[in-house]
Amino acid sequence: MLDYAHTYFQLGPIERRIYEVARSTCVEGEELEIDLATFRLQIGFQNPLSNFRIAMRQIAAAASIPDYHIRLIEEEPEESGVGPRRAGRKAGRAKVVISRRLEELAEEPEEERAAGIAPAPALAPADPEA
Repeated sequence: MLDYAHTYFQLGPIERRIYEVARSTCVEGEELEIDLATFRLQIGFQNPLSNFRIAMRQIAAAASIPDYHIRLIEEEPEESGVGPRRAGRKAGRAKVVISRRLEELAEEPEEERAAGIAPAPALAPADPEA
């Protein structure tokens, strides 16, 4: 049985789908690197790629996917230099990199937090002069 993050149910539909894909494809300690257009198809995003790029920028900046770190890496478009320059701007290629967030060392174990058990206090070193 899969165990979802507590904040999963507070996510929007795109963020939920990204979380599901990240959970099923990310291997512990390795990054998943995927082309933005391919990732859009995998997520099932129906709007144009430009809208998905904007949404991914916002999601990556907000770090809203629990347990995972999302980065959007955009490349500058290549200048062809051939023929007259057309109006508008052509977007460069982009890729999404997903990695599992490292748990903070200071965080309590999940079982203790759920049971309401406080962590044991650290012992102070014995004072030899006392």
